[in-house]
Amino acid sequence: MTISEALKWGVKNLTDSSSRLVGTTKNTEKRKGYLKSTFNTAFLDAEILLSFVLGKPKEFLFTYPEKKLTSAQIAKYKKFIARRRKREPIAYITGKKEFYSRNFFVSPAVLIPRPDTETLIDVAKKTIGSLASNSLKIVDVGVGSGAIAITLKKEFPRTRVLAIEISPKAIALTQKNAHALGAKITIKKGDLLYIKKPSLDILSLAEKSVKNSKNKLSGVGNPIVITANLPYLSQEEWTKAQPEVKRHEPKGALVGGKTGTEIYKKLFEQIRDIKINNITLIIEIGAKQKPAIEKLAQKILKPKKIEFTKDLSGKWRVMKCST
Repeated sequence: MTISEALKWGVKNLTDSSSRLVGTTKNTEKRKGYLKSTFNTAFLDAEILLSFVLGKPKEFLFTYPEKKLTSAQIAKYKKFIARRRKREPIAYITGKKEFYSRNFFVSPAVLIPRPDTETLIDVAKKTIGSLASNSLKIVDVGVGSGAIAITLKKEFPRTRVLAIEISPKAIALTQKNAHALGAKITIKKGDLLYIKKPSLDILSLAEKSVKNSKNKLSGVGNPIVITANLPYLSQEEWTKAQPEVKRHEPKGALVGGKTGTEIYKKLFEQIRDIKINNITLIIEIGAKQKPAIEKLAQKILKPKKIEFTKDLSGKWRVMKCST
């Protein structure tokens, strides 16, 4: 099997699998549009998987279309196509996902980084740049693969970054990504801002650290930027999620409760209980959550200022507020 033949075979198998979803719809134009979209997606998927199997860039496929695959490469490629036919995300098949021009290791233990989250990075970069403080600290809550924490550390090498995560598997993956990308960040296990270890003044988050019976980060003085992309899907949204999401990604990293705002409410309450100023909170939210999140933030945090930013598709995606 040549590269050209492998691509055609992969596209055919992926297209046949997806085409069954349209059934025998009587809407001819809708069917044509769907099939065209399906073909384009199938071609891109086959291209990515074949490039990954060969360990070559996509340009290689079109430069050497007659190059023959080895039997091992063919077997691996067919196995990957079979997994993709079952709607397994490409990122889980390859074990990698690009985010903010860097490649991150991913696994079914963590949420796959989305382009939408790059909006949060843009807002954070602008905020950190405006603070211009040598003593600035960044705390990323619910770190997952480490995409946010590591990206901000790479963008601002002199800034100290603390990443907090409750899942041991996610912590291990973040450590792997931090090592691979050369990002020196501190990673701790905790429930949002509550760290489950005695040393609560990690990174000297404030000039004066406070230890109390509830084991929470506290202090006064230095500016702190808290970032978070916590679960925010409602239970109803989860039931309507695409197969790639519902069958394969961790529900605990996606669903934020019945309304989708419950976990953010808990984070807001923890920040309120810290009782210090100089905190800037930057979070990712659902496209329809702006009113609910704003109401919660105003009620619990009573911020000096609150702002919302839209993503590239024009949907509300990021909330930023300062205490």
